[in-house]
Amino acid sequence: SYDGIGSTLAFSPDGKRVAYVAKSGDKSFVVVDGKEEKPYDYVGNGSLIFGPDSKRLAYAVESGKRRFVVIDGKEEKRYDDINSNSLAFSPDSKNFIYVAGIGNKQTVIINGEETRHYDQIVPSGQEIFIFESFDNFRCLALKEKSIYRVVFNIK
Repeated sequence: SYDGIGSTLAFSPDGKRVAYVAKSGDKSFVVVDGKEEKPYDYVGNGSLIFGPDSKRLAYAVESGKRRFVVIDGKEEKRYDDINSNSLAFSPDSKNFIYVAGIGNKQTVIINGEETRHYDQIVPSGQEIFIFESFDNFRCLALKEKSIYRVVFNIK
């Protein structure tokens, strides 16, 4: 039993796996297929995302005053902020991208690597990233009062 359960269940695309956020004391953690993962100060309830292959899982967390993403149980680099709505796997589940905040700038993280810094990565409708293929995606970015269509090719 837990002190609390998050309001969102995340089901894998094949429907065989489930993940949710649970709370015990002052710590939150993800429960995947009945197994508890590492506890953190905060886990973004709405950030749980399975890859299209149903094997991979990612979510945003906070520890201390730093935020970062956990992918397949491994912690990514820590940032000032993480846009938990930006977490995305490529259609083949091999690549993972998200938006991180560094000071008053934002950057797109591709497989753990930072790209250019922008004033803001802007959602295009309900989506932040639009995949055009397994290794090509685009987004909108604001820099110095101009909006740019930025295309990324994953190597």
